[in-house]
Formats: sequence, C-alpha cells, structure tokens
Amino acid sequence: MNNRVAAFNAVQRKSEESMSQVVGFKQPPPPGVFPGGNIHRQPLQQVQNRAEQKVIKKEDIPRQNNPAPKEVKQVEVECVAPYDEHKWVNIGKEKDGMKPQDVQYAQALKPPYHLASFLKLAGNSTKGISATDKNTMVFVVMQGEVTVVLNTSQFVVGRGDSFFVPPHNTYNILNMKTGEAELFLVQYKYEGSLLKPESGC
Repeated sequence: MNNRVAAFNAVQRKSEESMSQVVGFKQPPPPGVFPGGNIHRQPLQQVQNRAEQKVIKKEDIPRQNNPAPKEVKQVEVECVAPYDEHKWVNIGKEKDGMKPQDVQYAQALKPPYHLASFLKLAGNSTKGISATDKNTMVFVVMQGEVTVVLNTSQFVVGRGDSFFVPPHNTYNILNMKTGEAELFLVQYKYEGSLLKPESGC
C-alpha cells in the first residue's frame, strides 16, 4: 500500500515538473492569492461604506440664492438754482419783537439728505432761538456782520467767515448792525447714531 502511494506521488511530481517546462505555462494561483503571494482582502468597513453610499441628485445640492438685481430708477433733481429766482419767505417772529419781513428765508437746492438755502436779517434784528435736532447746520456769511449764540458760547462773524452748529444744539443769529446781513447755509440731516461704538481696549 505504501509503495502505491509513493509511486503515485512520484508520478504527480514528475507530471508537475514536465508541465513547468512547457513554455508560457504557469500554475494558477490558489483562490484569493496573487502571483506575489499576498492575499488581498477588502476591509469589511470599506465594503459597508460602499453599501451605504447614496446617489445625490443635482437638485438636492444646496445652493445660495442670489438676489435679483435691483432696478435702477432715474430721479430728476434740480442741480442749478439761480439767485434771482429765489422765493423769499418772511419768517420774522413777533414774539421776538420782529416784523415778519425783518427775517427772510429762501430755499435754493435740495440734494438727498441736504438743504441749501439763504437767510437775510434786517438791521437790528434776530432770527430767534432754534433747535437743530438731528440736523447739522453750516453757515457762510455773505454780507454784513452777525453775532452767533451757540448754547452758552457767543462769537462774531463777518463776510467770508463760516461756522457750523452740531446736531442737538440750540442757536440764535443776531444782526446788531444797522445794515442788512445775508448768510448762505447748508443743512444736513444724519439718520444714523451719533454715538461712537465703545472700544474694547
């Protein structure tokens, strides 16, 4: 019996040796084994991840909605105001002892958030105390000399001089001379906060 097994094994080895001598013939590797001898197996986690992958549709991808461009509208504004065409309005206050015509006002231009106008004061007259609220007032003296009372301060300005009144203040303009005084003023109204943000330092 042992002789038969030995003889069978010898025949099998001889057969394998003869097959290996045939040009181009290679023994097929065992299942799961590559010619280099390493066994390649996919990790179980990778196989599970592939099974869990879903197909994402194009419409499912979130996108930022770009707002539609705003429509631009043209607004006609007056850019020129001839001096001779100004309409003067009497604003003198009787409670201040003034006649209406002693103080006159004329609006010139009205750009966005601004107002340009003129102010005339007859001799020995006063405009009267006014509050600026959120308005900033910038004045230029075009003729004569006037006394400005700004809160508790007082100063005199003449032709060519300029001054401004900050928001949330009271002021008055007095013409203490006999001749007429005229001022040009620009009024700006600021809608934001007048308080500066506090520093973190």
